[in-house]
Amino acid sequence: MIGNMFVWKMAWRESRNSLGRLVLFVASIVLGVAALVSITSFGDNLDKAIDEQAKTLLGADLEIDGRMEFPEEFVALFDSIGGEQASEVRFSSMVLFPKSNDTRLSQIRAITGNFPFYGELETNPADAVYDFRASTEKALVDETMMIQYGLEVGDSIKVGNVTYEILASLISIPGESLAQSITGPRVFIPGSTLEATGLDQRGSQLYYNQYFKLDPTVDVEALVEQINPMMEAYRFDADTVEDRKRSLGRTLTNLTNFLNLVGFVALLLGGLGIASSIHVYIQRKVDTVAVLRCVGTSIRQAIMIYVIQAVAMGMIGAAIGSLIGLGVQRVVPIVLADFLPIQIEFGISYGAVASGFIIGMSVTALFALQPLLSIRKISPLRAIRRSVDSSPTDLKDPYRWIIYGIVAIGILLTSLALTGDPEIGFGFFGAVVVAFGLLSLIGTVIIKLSKKFFPANSSYVVRQGLANLYRPNNQTLVMIITLGFGTFLISTLFLTRDMLLDQIEITSSENQANLVLYDIQTDQKDGITSILKDFNMDASQDVPIVTMRMTHINGELVEVLRDSNLIDIPNWLYRREVRATYRQQITDAEKIVDGEWIPYYDDFDGLVPISVEVEVAKQMGVGLGDKFTFNVQGIPLQSYVASLREVNWQQVQPNFIFTFPDGILNDAPQFHVYVTFSPDRETGAAVQREVIRNYGNVSILDLQIILNTVDNILGRVSFVIQFMALFSVITGLIVLSGAVIASRFQRMKESVLLKTLGARSKQVMRIMSVEYAVLGGMSALTGILLAIFGSWALAWFVFETTFVPDILTVIGMIFIVMALTLGIGHLNSRDIYRKSPLEVLRSDG
Repeated sequence: MIGNMFVWKMAWRESRNSLGRLVLFVASIVLGVAALVSITSFGDNLDKAIDEQAKTLLGADLEIDGRMEFPEEFVALFDSIGGEQASEVRFSSMVLFPKSNDTRLSQIRAITGNFPFYGELETNPADAVYDFRASTEKALVDETMMIQYGLEVGDSIKVGNVTYEILASLISIPGESLAQSITGPRVFIPGSTLEATGLDQRGSQLYYNQYFKLDPTVDVEALVEQINPMMEAYRFDADTVEDRKRSLGRTLTNLTNFLNLVGFVALLLGGLGIASSIHVYIQRKVDTVAVLRCVGTSIRQAIMIYVIQAVAMGMIGAAIGSLIGLGVQRVVPIVLADFLPIQIEFGISYGAVASGFIIGMSVTALFALQPLLSIRKISPLRAIRRSVDSSPTDLKDPYRWIIYGIVAIGILLTSLALTGDPEIGFGFFGAVVVAFGLLSLIGTVIIKLSKKFFPANSSYVVRQGLANLYRPNNQTLVMIITLGFGTFLISTLFLTRDMLLDQIEITSSENQANLVLYDIQTDQKDGITSILKDFNMDASQDVPIVTMRMTHINGELVEVLRDSNLIDIPNWLYRREVRATYRQQITDAEKIVDGEWIPYYDDFDGLVPISVEVEVAKQMGVGLGDKFTFNVQGIPLQSYVASLREVNWQQVQPNFIFTFPDGILNDAPQFHVYVTFSPDRETGAAVQREVIRNYGNVSILDLQIILNTVDNILGRVSFVIQFMALFSVITGLIVLSGAVIASRFQRMKESVLLKTLGARSKQVMRIMSVEYAVLGGMSALTGILLAIFGSWALAWFVFETTFVPDILTVIGMIFIVMALTLGIGHLNSRDIYRKSPLEVLRSDG
């Protein structure tokens, strides 16, 4: 009996003779492990940073906020809480730049006091925040907006009725990320000037915040518990440092979990490369194993020789991947910088390195098992009789299905470990099974169709190149899956982004409304209408808006219903004032799905028939006939649900959850929204300048700004996902290189045969070019088809819109993948063309 030492020695000798092939084996898992280590380690550093910078996230020990001005009762409450205090009023408004006459919708923050108490506002010039706190008519302006509009320190801006001098550019705010300013640049103004702006009038959507810096001995959580009944009664909210930590922790954990799963996908692709590489490697070692069997080596020992090699290569690959992951970890905070509200310091997470190493080793072992089963079929007779069948295990082999089950369980357990959420873990596992299943199915169909419709009448070069795809031990399907998956990820990103941007552009086409003017007071309507007429424009819609609060549902207080969980009232609907409208007809963006639309009603003593948006009604569990009571500026108004409406929220016009009939709210305090169409950007800009110059309280929503904002957000998100998808793409290319090198000997023999029969090197190169081009085309087509299906599913089920693939994107991806496949293939086969037949025959013995 051959001892165990012999197994180890043979594993070492065999690996020395096949070092080049085993290097690619290692490379297959390196990037997947690197992705996991970098993201997991980054997540650990992130948790540490959140703990260390916890108070900076909130800027205070306690924050009380709401959507209405604090009532008198809260003045006494604030006094009883004590500590150093600051207040803030936030709202959106147009900002006018007198220097260029440009305007921009911005986030205005009126600050009173020394907020933030923890952390510092970063400005240029530095320390300008101290002068700002002592000033009366100076502002801090978002740095990005200053660059965009060519503003400098000392220039002026106009907010409402007040003109401010720019004291400094605002670079960063503690606890906030750059991405938060994309939807509206931030402008800080002194709180003492808010009333003078004229922007705090009825109808304006203001957010009120009170900040507290408390004595370290104060138990903030106990304090919040004590004042919480009063918060609930007035529908205000209290946030502590721990609340903000939990909220941010959940958000960023979801982000790192998602990125971890993308990295795990790269590792799974590497696993396919491992399985493919070992399959070809074992086929090359059939004669060696047969000889070993002749001299007394058992099947178990023969398998162990190659198991040892696989495990050793897995350990090396996991170790290299872990080291690379620590390097990539330094890049991750830069990639995610726009979305991080805190500073991340680099630190090695040994737990992340260990988990990445273990997962890498596990994937190697799981994917190496199945091809190693074929060793059991190698007979000693193979050493003296080549005709003896040594084909891999067939589908009826129970061991093969046991290994498939182990692989599936391993993937599921890893998914659960990476996400920490059973629902997401099982969902990801199902998505992986579906994705790889569809890729395999589509790839198999494409291969069979290309074989069935083989171009028999084409040139010899084309026919031979296509025939190479079906050579013995070919890896065509593995290549299609790996390259196809990378194509699928990237293509889905581009197609989905184009779909969202196209939807906005379609909305703005065909003379549809592209400007929305809101917060128009009733006495300002005539003046704004006159301005529009001066530019040959008119208001296609004049929408009145009345603010109110929902107090009762079917006679029960909403607070009681919400606390008892009898009705699921959305938090945003419960805490804020309801903005409702009245009119006689439905709009193009609406459709009655149940009940009857009542156009007019003026009986103040009866139940007012209203229409409710159907999805919110479903969430709240209400339907036709259910009763609502609203507080309209202090007057209770009782109503019942007369109809349910389906609303297309993507239309550029005001849409509402609650709509009243004409006649009942006409005399209520209200403001108006004008919807209009601007024929070009220049006219639109001129209208905005004129309106803001005369009516500083009016805000204008420009569709072009929406388009640019969405493009900016999607661009930043896409960059992050593409960065992680790059691991899968490069892994696919490494697997492709491994496949090319693994079949190198076979290609060399084909080259010798062709050259012996008279073929020139250029012809051999063209044959291989056909093979690589078709392989790349098949991979791209497989990935594109799955991407189109995935984008359609997102459009239909998530974004509720239609999907039409961008032909240029589809064609571009196909040519890019084909070019990469050609480049990689020729790069690894270049010396095959140069070798003479005699040289190859001599080297073959």
